[in-house]
Order: sequence, then structure tokens, then C-alpha cells
Amino acid sequence: MGALTAHATRDGRRNRCSKGSRFKDRARLGRWQRRPRRCLCGQRGRRPEQPRRPALPTPCSLLLAPGIVILLTLYYFLGFGFAGFAASWVLLRFISQAPRWRRLSRRTSQLHHGGSSGVPRFGGVALAAAFVAAAVGAWLHSQGEPPHESATLALILASLAMFAVGLVDDVRPLGAKKKLMLQMLVGVLAFYGGLGFDTFRNPITGSDHVLGLLGLPATLLWLVGMTNLVNFIDGIDGLAGGICLMLMGLLVYIGWGAHDFAFLVASGMGGALLAFLRYNFPPARVHMGDGGAYLLGFLIAGLSIVNSHKGSVLAALLAPMFALGLPIADTGVTLLRRALAGLPLFRADRFHTHHRLIRHGFTRRRAVLSLYGISVPCLLLAFSIYVAQERMVPLLFGRFADITEAVTGSMNLRKESRYALVLVQWLELEAERCSSVQELWQNFGFLAGKFGFASVKLKLEDGEQLWQSGLVPFKNGDLRRCRHEVSLPYPTELEFTVEEDEMRERPFVHLAELAAEGWVKAASRWHQLTGIAVRFDADTTLIRRRSIRRKAEFPQEPAAVEQREAV
Repeated sequence: MGALTAHATRDGRRNRCSKGSRFKDRARLGRWQRRPRRCLCGQRGRRPEQPRRPALPTPCSLLLAPGIVILLTLYYFLGFGFAGFAASWVLLRFISQAPRWRRLSRRTSQLHHGGSSGVPRFGGVALAAAFVAAAVGAWLHSQGEPPHESATLALILASLAMFAVGLVDDVRPLGAKKKLMLQMLVGVLAFYGGLGFDTFRNPITGSDHVLGLLGLPATLLWLVGMTNLVNFIDGIDGLAGGICLMLMGLLVYIGWGAHDFAFLVASGMGGALLAFLRYNFPPARVHMGDGGAYLLGFLIAGLSIVNSHKGSVLAALLAPMFALGLPIADTGVTLLRRALAGLPLFRADRFHTHHRLIRHGFTRRRAVLSLYGISVPCLLLAFSIYVAQERMVPLLFGRFADITEAVTGSMNLRKESRYALVLVQWLELEAERCSSVQELWQNFGFLAGKFGFASVKLKLEDGEQLWQSGLVPFKNGDLRRCRHEVSLPYPTELEFTVEEDEMRERPFVHLAELAAEGWVKAASRWHQLTGIAVRFDADTTLIRRRSIRRKAEFPQEPAAVEQREAV
């Protein structure tokens, strides 16, 4: 049966079928014949179909759909978090108890780390294993999420490469320049692998600008900067792990609904960091090491870039920066202070915020909890910035008092630092020629005199020795004191004093820290060459015989001997 095609007449009525026949007049038909309508040719007519209105959702359906999404999200969040927690817990338990890891963790100097000696530094191995498990699971679940499949793959491979750089440094320390070159190489490979910045959005106008050639330097600055930032704050047990756990919570929130891979990986690493803090919170049984710090720093930077591909670019990058507000401010002031003092930028010291808190009487646990309390408002600010989606103007904050203090007298301190570093290097080389600890101590007294100290007291296991300068008269009550507890395989303590009128507080603390570092390097070098513990009553008869035999085989010129005695 064909459908009727209505044709409008002058009076607007529909009176013809598809074959052109007229409809029967309704007035001539009986009541029982008015439905269905028929035309003169006998064809049955049908009414045109009306579009159906969409059914209104019921209250149950309105509550059920978001509930299912939330339950599925919670299921994946808890599943990946538990997997990361389990993988990290098992490996950390093995690392903390295996003696081989302790032997590999022995470093020549641990002056600047706020942890005890002999603690394994390979907590990053457990974090890397948890990352591999979370990344593989997230990759299989999200299938790479095209078109950003290359970015996620580059993130996985580059994070493992950065972890390898830190792990090698944990086993065999690398120089600062070599580590920086390797980090930049990993960043370049990640950029050309698809993990990088392509555009920049102006927060005022909302327009996007193509970076072009500036994309590579911007990516390197972000990746390498974040990597070293986490490594800088790893100076006291539990600090870097706790702050990175807060960052993972932020990245979970940013990745929820924006990028499944970033959401799942951040969930897994959050569980891994919970297990790690169980072993790293003071007193620590496992240290993160450079491997773990490099992995977490690079991963935080990489996940921020991945999240920015599917959302607000500036908000996804500003949120982690504000969450790391305290470490960024501390690191910026530290780098500026080192540059003004003439010290290497990547040289470790004990003038970070956590070191200052400990010197003011805080315990390590209390110092870490205090820094957590300062970081929580920064984290809440980061959440608000991301929720506002770039509508909140970034707050400028800093530590202007420290910057002003660092600028004052910077040129003089820079010259003194260069002179002190040369003397420290001389002491380390002179340790190879010393036949006893007493001779090494005498050389250290020469260094202390050049630094301008009034006295230096050294405490070892078998006693203590005091060096005093005959040029500076003592006045009771007018002395500045600075004490360093050195973390070596043997208990060591150094206490420096200086006249208040001879040296100000800031340069005195700075030179005392350099002198303590020089003693640590020289004593470690002497212990490494002789195999004898650094004690005042150590049996050094065999060393003296070797020294006499070496002097007999390689006699010095009389002029050189006289010059050395004069010095």
C-alpha cells in the first residue's frame, strides 16, 4: 500500500492521493465509514509519521549513570594503586634486608644527606618496578589513546632512561656536568619521540601560539628542571617522597576524564609512594637515591605534558608548579646563593630549608612534618588553579629577604669560596701522601689556619684532638661556634670556632661547611687507600714503611724539600 501524498488546494485541505484521485466526501459517509479515509480509486490513506519526542530521564537513571562512572573510576584507581603498593612493598622489603644492597650503597661522602650511613640508596628500584607495572597496565587499557600514542611511549622509555642515569650515579658517582649532559640527552630524545610542547596558550587573550623552534628548549627546561628539583629536595628522609605523593594525587585529579594513561599511571605511583614512605620516613631504612628522584621528577614533568594535550595547557602545567611552590622557592634561592658565592650550581650543601630547621632544634620527623604542613596549602592552591582553568592570576611569591641577604657582599664571598675550594682539593690530594691520621690532622690544621678559624675540635671513636691558632687570642664569650656531625662509616664530629670580631656569621658558617667537606673527602680518600679505620691510635707501621720506601725510590730535589718545609 502506497503512502498518501498530500497536495495543498486553495483552501488548504488535503484532497488527493498519490495517484491524483480525490478523497470521498466525509459528509456523504456514515459514521462507521469515516475511518480509515479512502479515495475514489479505493486506496487506503495513512497519516504521516510524527517525530517521537525523547523520553525524559527518570530520577533513577540520573543517579545511576554518574554512579557507574564513579564506581568504575574508583575501581581502576584502587586497582592500580594496590598493584603499585604491592610491587613497591615487596621489593623494598628485600632491598632493606639484603646485605648486598648495603655494600653497594657505601659512598665516599654523605655529609649533605640528612640520613644515617649504611642505609641502602636503591629505593628507586622499587619505584621503577611499580612504574613499569602501572605503565604496562595503563597502556593495555588505553591502547595508547591515539593520536598521542607516541607521547605516552616516549614518556615510558624516557622515564626509564632517566632512572638508569640516576641508578648509575648511585652505584658509581658521576660528575655534575656528565649527569646534566645525560639528562639533556634523554630530554632531547623524549622531545623527538613526541613528548614536548608544540603550542602555548596566552592566559589573557586565550589564543594559541605555535612555539616552533622554541619547543625544544622549553621542553628541556621543563623536563630537566623538574628532574633536578625533586633531586634537590631529597636531602632529608621522607621529604621528597611525601611531596611527590601529593603531586601524584594532583595528577590523578587532572588526568581523571582527560587522559586515561596519565590517570592510571599516577594512581599506581601513588600506591608505590605510600609503600616507599613506610620505609623512608625517619628513621629511614631505605633511601630514594638519585635513581628514584630522577624517575619521579621526570615522570611528574612528563605526565603534566601528557595531560596538557587534552585540556588546558597552561593550567595543567601551572598546577604542578604551584604544588611544588616550597621546593621551587628553596631551590631558586639555593642556586642564586651558590652562583653569588662562586660555588658549583649542582654542588650539595646543608643550607636548604630542612637543614636550617634541624640546626634550629627540630628533629628530622618534626622537620619533615612541618614542611608537609607548608606544602599542603600550596597543593590546595594548585587544585584551585586547575579548577579555575587559567582564570586565576598566578600569585608571585618568593623569599626576598634571603635574596637580599645573598646579594649583599656576594663578590667577597665568591672570592673566598674559590680560595677555599682550592685548599679543599689540596687537602684531598695530600691525603694520599699522609702516613697516619695525625699527619692528616696536621694538614687539616694548616687549612683551618688559612680559613681564619680560631680553633677546630675533631672527635673520633678513640678520642678527640684540638687545633688552636696561635695568631688569634681567645676571649671567652666572644666566639662563634659551628658543629658538623659527619655521616661516615665511623662517628665523626667537627666543631669550628672563630672570633666574632674577626668574621661575620654568614661567611663563617659557609667556610666551616667547606672545611668539613674537605675533611670528609680527605679522610675517606685516606681510608680507601689504606683500608684502615680513621682513628688516632691506628696501626700505621706498614704505611710508614711504604712511605719510606717510596721516598727512597723517588728522592725529591733539595730545593723542593726546602720549599715544602718552608710552607
